[in-house]
Amino acid sequence: MGYQKKHLSSLPVVLLLFSLGLMMSKPGAAQQREQRETFGDRSASPFSEKDQTIQAKTPDPMGKLKFESEDNGLPHSSTGGATRFAEQINFQPPADQGAPQQSVGGSTRGPAVCPQDRNAEFSGQTLTAVLPASNQGLTVSGHPTLLLYVPKTSAAEARFILQDDSNPDRAIEIYETTFALPKDLTETGGLVTIEMPENLPELEIGKTYTYYAALICSPGDSGDINYDQGFVTRVEVPGNIARVQGNQALSPEQSLWQQAMLYAESGIWLDTVSSLLSLMQDNPDNQALQARWVSLMRSDTVNLDEAIANAKIVHLSKRE
Repeated sequence: MGYQKKHLSSLPVVLLLFSLGLMMSKPGAAQQREQRETFGDRSASPFSEKDQTIQAKTPDPMGKLKFESEDNGLPHSSTGGATRFAEQINFQPPADQGAPQQSVGGSTRGPAVCPQDRNAEFSGQTLTAVLPASNQGLTVSGHPTLLLYVPKTSAAEARFILQDDSNPDRAIEIYETTFALPKDLTETGGLVTIEMPENLPELEIGKTYTYYAALICSPGDSGDINYDQGFVTRVEVPGNIARVQGNQALSPEQSLWQQAMLYAESGIWLDTVSSLLSLMQDNPDNQALQARWVSLMRSDTVNLDEAIANAKIVHLSKRE
């Protein structure tokens, strides 16, 4: 009995030590708060706030694209997304680009409108080579795409000529075509694309060419009076644009958008326009992209009027 009494008397001490051990092993409120701050509070979802904007990390070696999402943090597809094409296209003419040239007997931005259309309803819009304020467009392409503004007109056809005027004694014709103007275009006015056929010799790098566009106002009209003219020079592809073109991590849309911005910053007008035209064909209802187009056309370095900037675009097929 003496042995049992001594053993039982030690139980309270054992229980007390056991309780103290449990208390020491359980973290207090301060310790729990410190752990959440260190590892993150798993009880809160990163998508719990509907207005939370998540920046998506997309391949972007040039630092130009800014794809944002207000739903799941992923770049939008090519069919939606209000925040795509958010950057302005800033066209910077080359610093060494001189005043526009002028061919003998020619005039830049001439009054290219049919005589019979100069009536009380005449809007003042004329056939216009869509070029920056310098009236000269650079391109990296051997077969560039050119853009013309055709006003509301009674003319059913237009004529286009590209020639080499480098020899002051004799102009060399490179390409000539006469094409029908779609009726829906002549009734309202609009922009027309003209693509150089691939079977023509490529434009030479460093050489400036002159092109003429004229309305055929009546049968037998040669277009010698009602015309406008512009100048195009082919240049080498800048290295930063070549790297974007070869970047397989970019989607076709991302590549075209980056190229458009870089062409504009390099003063390469024709390829800025052709890149944007391709994007607008693929995204006809994207208002942000349309706003970038209008802003470019109305910018100080381009200086085209509002009717041209907002005109519909008609893509003519290549003509041999």
